Amino acid sequence: ADFITASKYLRERLTKHTSLSMAVDLEGHQLGAHGKTSLIQAAVDANAPDEQQLVYVFDMLLCDACLRDPSSDLRAVLERPDILKIFHCCYGDAAALFHEYGVVLQGIFDTGIADCIARAQHPQKARRLDRVLAHWLGDEVVLSFKGQVQHEPGLWLIRPVTHPLFVYSFEDVTYCNRLATALRKQLQSQGLWELTLTLSQQRAP
Repeated sequence: ADFITASKYLRERLTKHTSLSMAVDLEGHQLGAHGKTSLIQAAVDANAPDEQQLVYVFDMLLCDACLRDPSSDLRAVLERPDILKIFHCCYGDAAALFHEYGVVLQGIFDTGIADCIARAQHPQKARRLDRVLAHWLGDEVVLSFKGQVQHEPGLWLIRPVTHPLFVYSFEDVTYCNRLATALRKQLQSQGLWELTLTLSQQRAP
């Protein structure tokens, strides 16, 4: 699907099933206020027997202007506070979305912060995503190339994107909604859910 169609599918699924969240991740060069976004990955889980998980990788070198469009469905979802967006250590991603595209990210749940709080650790001591996934989801997680990719300058700006990098990018978001569900259950049982949401949102510009 192209950018517009895929964004529409994501928004429709999230509007139809209001309990669902959207996992988001970015790849690029020095992501933040002065970097360049290469890929945006997004995933929304199935919520009915006739549905499949939606997982999309948007090539922002090709559709850069699409996210700047005020009518963009993806932009609308990112900026809606009532739709939970799942990020892992979102500081750089949130800064990139704001400074490159003017997206004011709302409704953030940062699994890096959540994992720390759930384990009574300082929220600045986040673990890598693969370790967090393994801790909360166990053997169901399979990351084909995690730990094998050498992050060299400009790696994500090369086209075409290699198969290992493509798989690496979308696998990052494939499990993150389930991770968020597990973390939410734990945090709510501890009375720490609202605190986690507040700290997560503070990571955005």
